[in-house]
Amino acid sequence: MEAVGVVGSPRRRGNTEYLVKYYLKQLTQELSTGIIPLAERKIAACRGCRRCQATGECQIQDDFQGIYPIVVKSKILVLGTPVYYSSMSPLLSAFLSRLGMLSSSRGRELGGKIGVGIVTGRRAGHNMVLAQLLQFYFYHGLIIPGGPYWTIGFGGGRGEVKNDREIFTVLNAHAAFTLKIFKKLGGE
Repeated sequence: MEAVGVVGSPRRRGNTEYLVKYYLKQLTQELSTGIIPLAERKIAACRGCRRCQATGECQIQDDFQGIYPIVVKSKILVLGTPVYYSSMSPLLSAFLSRLGMLSSSRGRELGGKIGVGIVTGRRAGHNMVLAQLLQFYFYHGLIIPGGPYWTIGFGGGRGEVKNDREIFTVLNAHAAFTLKIFKKLGGE
């Protein structure tokens, strides 16, 4: 897959998954895409043991081992999360702690990819969470495409984000710019 979406919501088929799928659909015009809902996976948080720095492998045995190679091979990483008390979901936080540590121990394998963050929530906290995702991307050397506005969708209950019409205009423009950046970076 050239673009992979990782959905950090513990709920399947909710607002976050809907927007990540929508974004990936805009990319499928030119790229192969796939989605990984973490809700179906067991992902423990990083223990900080730092064994990966010596071995190049994470010592925790769970579903992370099957996801890591997919993310590393992709050229575009789309992370989606709902707002949890002005933070990303605990599920995505656990995943990113492992992803970041292992990538760093292997020579910054995430560097040079394109990173996109999509955040959903009922009322507030969106920008703080988007900033968390962008900071993860900055630290690990991903390229962050800009867009016409923040990639945040409003909606609390399942499907409510579909009523936020502006987010779809934003995601369309953002995905088009992401494809433009991808091509400038030598994507085919």
